[in-house]
Amino acid sequence: MKKLLALLLVLAGPAHAAAPAIPPFPPGAFIGSPVIGTCTSGYFLYDNGGVIGCTASSATIGFPQAVTGGVSGGIPYFSNTTTMSASLLLAANAIMIGGGSGTAPATTTTGTGVLTAVGNAVNTNGGLVTASTASIASGALLTGGGSATAISAITPGTGVATALAANANNNTSGFMTGTGLATPPAIGGTTPAAGSFTTLTLSGTTTVKVRSLGTSPVTVSATTDYFLCLDPTSNVITVNLPASPATGLTYLIKDCTGQAATHNITVTPNAGNVDGAGTFVMSTAYQSIAVTYTGSQWSIN
Repeated sequence: MKKLLALLLVLAGPAHAAAPAIPPFPPGAFIGSPVIGTCTSGYFLYDNGGVIGCTASSATIGFPQAVTGGVSGGIPYFSNTTTMSASLLLAANAIMIGGGSGTAPATTTTGTGVLTAVGNAVNTNGGLVTASTASIASGALLTGGGSATAISAITPGTGVATALAANANNNTSGFMTGTGLATPPAIGGTTPAAGSFTTLTLSGTTTVKVRSLGTSPVTVSATTDYFLCLDPTSNVITVNLPASPATGLTYLIKDCTGQAATHNITVTPNAGNVDGAGTFVMSTAYQSIAVTYTGSQWSIN
């Protein structure tokens, strides 16, 4: 028995033996399972599933790594040369733009259809339009090419580019814009005239459309006729006015041969009446009338 106890004391070693000392770690050292080592300045120190390591390239680090302090829906970015931060929430399906030095990336609100256009092929319906590969001449105008065709350039007529570039509307060398005659441009002048036309003075020669006829009936055109010079020498003549006249439409009708007393000229409306009557009869030699549609009937002037 005494021999057995002595053997056990020898195997156990001296009582209260000191544990081996752990040497101090140098700067940059790391402890991990299963290694202890030093991480060189500028290298990446990582913790991958409890295994600590150091590598010169982030490409060799196994992912995913555990990251805390981020924003769900955001992205990491360097807020300065040594600090990585997280951006705010980025909107779904939005276009992201860089924030510049020290500023987080963010999303921007686009106009209607922009994202759809970005997703479609260029130069197709709903897609972005690209310029043609041909050189575009200085001062040329761009025109759409239609579906699946690039835009192209055309050479404008004389003065068009100048009118587009430098001249005010309704002014010398500029374009005339429709204003419903609320502020009509002056005729023959260089600046717009205020108000509606009250007096229009014409100089030189003015011509109107003249049609001479001796047969009956006469069907009056709503677009080409103005002065009807009639010859009732051989027969009476019936003049049929337009069925759907515009308000203000006016005609001049005359017995040009002086035979209306023998062969009357009868003016018949297809819309409304003539001064309250169904017809108007011209029965005097060389008689003439001006007849205007007022919107509901024809009026003899």
